[in-house]
Parts: sequence; C-alpha cells; structure tokens
Amino acid sequence: MRPNHAQEISGGRLVEAQLLLDEPQLIDSLTGPGPWHGTLPWEGSSTRGGATSRITLERAQDPERAVRLRLVPSRPASAAEVDEQIRSLLGLLAFARLAARPAVTYQARIAADGSESSEAVWVTRDLPGTRREPVAGHTADGDVTDEDPTASGPPMFSTTDVAFADLLTGWQELRTQHETALSLLLAGTGLSEEFPEASMLVLLGAAEAIFVTTSGLRRREIKDSTLRRKLEHLAQQVGVDKVVAPEIPAAVWAEHAARLRSTFTHSGRLDPGTAAELRLLVQLTAGVVVLMLLRELGVPAGEDRRRLRSLPMLREAVPAPRASTSPTDRPPASAPPGLVGGLPASLPGDVQVCASERRAS
Repeated sequence: MRPNHAQEISGGRLVEAQLLLDEPQLIDSLTGPGPWHGTLPWEGSSTRGGATSRITLERAQDPERAVRLRLVPSRPASAAEVDEQIRSLLGLLAFARLAARPAVTYQARIAADGSESSEAVWVTRDLPGTRREPVAGHTADGDVTDEDPTASGPPMFSTTDVAFADLLTGWQELRTQHETALSLLLAGTGLSEEFPEASMLVLLGAAEAIFVTTSGLRRREIKDSTLRRKLEHLAQQVGVDKVVAPEIPAAVWAEHAARLRSTFTHSGRLDPGTAAELRLLVQLTAGVVVLMLLRELGVPAGEDRRRLRSLPMLREAVPAPRASTSPTDRPPASAPPGLVGGLPASLPGDVQVCASERRAS
C-alpha cells in the first residue's frame, strides 16, 4: 500500500473507512463483547432504499479496551460523505455523556472512478472535533490526567438499554427532527460553568425547540403557548417531579425560568438571585431537555434518575437512588442558599402556595 492524500487522487471514491477509537468515555456505551452492527443513511437519503453505510464496531486486541470502527458505503462515496457518516457516529457515542465529539484520523480505501482493479490505495483523513471542555481524565490537549476517567459513573445509555442498530436509527431521526434542540443543549451545557447566564438562555431555547418538534400542536397553538406552559408540558412528558427532589416541583421551576427569560427580554439583563439558584435552574432545564431527547432516541424510561446522575453537571440537582421509595425515605433536597424549602424565595406568593399544596398532596 502506498500513502496518498485524498485530495491528490483525481476522481477517487472511498469504498471503505477504518478508525481506532481508544477514548474510554467515548466507547463505554458499547457494552458486552461485541461486535456491534448497524447502518446509517447518507445525508439526504431516505432510510428505505437510499444510500447507506454499513457500520461495524468490534473490540481491538491492541490497545486493550479500544474499539475498531469499519464503515463500508453501499456505493463509492466522496470524502465529504464519509466524513459526515463518521461525525454522526461519533456524535452518538459522545452524546451518551454530553461530551465533545473528538478530533480523529481515519484510514480510507480509494477506488478510481470506473476502475475495476482490486488494488487497495489507502489514504489518511483528519477529521476535526468540537471545541468544548475536556472530559474527566483528559486535558484540553488530550493528555491523560491522574483523575479516573470513569469516575463520573456509567454513560446515560448503552447497548444494554438499546440495541446498537436501533440506536443508530434513533440517532439519525433525532438529528433530522431535533437538530436545533440537540445543538442548543450541547452548547448550553458547554457554557454552564463559565457562563451560567448564557447557558440558561441557550438551554431555554433548547427547551422551546424540543417543545415545537414534539408537542403535536398547530403553529398557532405553539405561538399562543407561554414559555411557562411549554416548560410545564415538557416536565410532565418526562415526569421530572419523580426524578428530581420533590421539594423543587416542576411548576416552580417552569414559573421561575419563564420569569427569568421575561426579565431578560424586557430589560436585557438576567437577575436570578444567587449564583446557586441560577446553577440549579440551569441543571433542571438541562435535565428536562436531556430526558426529552433520550425519549426521542428510543432510550426507555425507568432509570432516569441514574441517567441524569451520570452527568457531573446534573448530579447536584438529582438525589441519589434509594432502595425504598416511601415518602419518609426520600433524600433531602440539595437546595442551595436562596431557596426556602427548595422553593425560590423570590417567587410570587401564589406560586409558592400552589407549589406547597402540590407537595402536601
């Protein structure tokens, strides 16, 4: 095999691509011995009868615990088309932890257009990643730190929850139907530590986007729905009151988040109260959007509390699972300063009364 660069081959088409994945937090959603098989339609192709790529992931012997990816298009593809397929797959694996899609280098086999020769010509392709904070255990330059990369716990979902082929299908549909909500979620969670105000606004945009694409309402009905009603609807869809501490009811979160955005819209500033209160609002908003997208991906409900606690940014807002579900055994709310009994002290009295009655019931 002789090395070439893809752009130097006139009219060349890619007939196979291979890639070694050795980032632990990128591949730990692949549970079991493997291999894992599935298909991805090309961008713009229908899932039935259109061009696809056959995806195979299998454990590599060296290095240990790495996974080798093999992608074979149903017909020779351009480098841009194969790039997009690999980006999509890496996006799915990274979504299990709301992590960044890493930069990778893959090997591709080229066939000249119209050539029937079986001689393999391999080229190297560099695929940029997304710029976000490094995952635990790695620095921004990719160096390994002393921190355990698995310390954050298991991923939000794995091939134990949903078969790999079904995950690929669900991911393609999610990216097609809810691309805006997904993009805003990833952007908002990436901003949460350094710019919590911006994170809150971006995550509210993600919530509105997922409401529009899942509510089933007509355009006029969507326009007439207030942000508070939209947030309450989403919270009800995912049963968020059963996931987070009951001292922070969804109705209170929806009311306070909506007032926050309204204040920003009319004054150009965000005044959430304390930093801890803003952090909690960011966490709850992200949690609701995450749970909605997991539903759309096909991940079954039932372990939502564990799924959210696997994300460091959400663990503070979600109590640890308990063996008993009796009211007396519920963990106390992790209410930050500025919350009274888990309720924002700055909310109107009628909202606090409503929330208190809801807790008592």
